[in-house]
Amino acid sequence: RDEQNARGLLLLARIYRQTGNWQKLQELEPRLRTTKGIDTSVADETVAQIYLDRLKAAGASADSDALRSAWKSMPRSLTKRTDIVVAYARAAIACRESDVAEKELRDLLNTQWDEAAVTVYGELETSVPLQTLERAEGWLPVHSEDPALLLTCARLSMRAELYGKARSYLETSIAIRPRLDAYQLLANLMEQLGERDRALRALTG
Repeated sequence: RDEQNARGLLLLARIYRQTGNWQKLQELEPRLRTTKGIDTSVADETVAQIYLDRLKAAGASADSDALRSAWKSMPRSLTKRTDIVVAYARAAIACRESDVAEKELRDLLNTQWDEAAVTVYGELETSVPLQTLERAEGWLPVHSEDPALLLTCARLSMRAELYGKARSYLETSIAIRPRLDAYQLLANLMEQLGERDRALRALTG
């Protein structure tokens, strides 16, 4: 009987998730946590997925109110999870709220280093691009060989119109770990600087 209950509840949770019925899913949470046969980690993961879905949906529709509501109602423990913070930041960028995303990403990266979070930091279009770049550069003394951070510093340098610095970061990042997006960025930068031949060389490796 317990096993049947557990299976039925998990099935119900899946259906609610697939149909985007977050209200019903959240109402189901206490039962997921108290039903015998459902492991705590399974309940935790189901709850995390509810919020991940809500954040992604808010980003997809660029709905700032839905994003704020999802973030505000989220259990505090989840706001420290890297995948949740990254999803929140991506959604905030889609809602044109990069300044909000910057703070959450910075808080996360100051306590736990995560490549996906570092990468999204490079996608920020804040109101103070130079300050955002300086903050990213603040992580370099400890993570000087991190190709994702170097690529992020390159992107932010371009946004701050510091093209020489952007080129240096890009070349260092590529030397450590060649990536197609880094080569493309370098080619775009060379093109912008009127160095078409070098741009072609960057793209053809």
